Order: sequence, then C-alpha cells, then structure tokens
Amino acid sequence: MEAGADSTITFQSLFINGVGVEPKVIGAAFNKEYQSKLSPAFGGTTGVFVVKTNSIQEKKPATSEEEAQRMNSKMQTLRTQSGNWYEGLRKQAKISDNRNQHF
Repeated sequence: MEAGADSTITFQSLFINGVGVEPKVIGAAFNKEYQSKLSPAFGGTTGVFVVKTNSIQEKKPATSEEEAQRMNSKMQTLRTQSGNWYEGLRKQAKISDNRNQHF
C-alpha cells in the first residue's frame, strides 16, 4: 500500500489515511536518513512498511478561522467529557427525593 506523494503527515498525526494508527511509520517519516532513499522494512501495527520521505517542510501558521475552529472543537470536547463524567457519577449515586415526605 502506498500513501502517495501527496500525503501529508505532521508530528501531531495520530493516524495515516488508508493505513490507520502507525506511530512507527509516522516517526520514520521524519527521520532525515530516509529522505531521498528507502528505509529498511520494519513492522508496524497493521503490517510491514518501507518509508521514503519526499520532503520535510514547516507547517504554515494556522489562519484565524482555523484557530477558531480548533478552539471550538476543543471546547466542545471538554464540554462532552464534563457531561459524561457528571452523568456517570449521577448513575452511580443512589439518590432518593424525600422532599414530599416532610410536608
């Protein structure tokens, strides 16, 4: 399987499109020894891989729109996690409402 010349992998990449989670492959992609020549074959999570890095470039700074979208996504994830935590705690607690018994 070939990721292709147009593939973009960053240090923050968690997976490779069409391949999956492959931390060894992502790490090997940034090894300067593999620029312009093939790496030796090595085992990954889902198979055996050979890497050749075509180029290493600096990532363009995020635009204000991209940064706003990233922050929005981060906040949404935090809200979801907070809600899940509270809901899980609520389900574990044994709560009884006895307010109507006192009147």
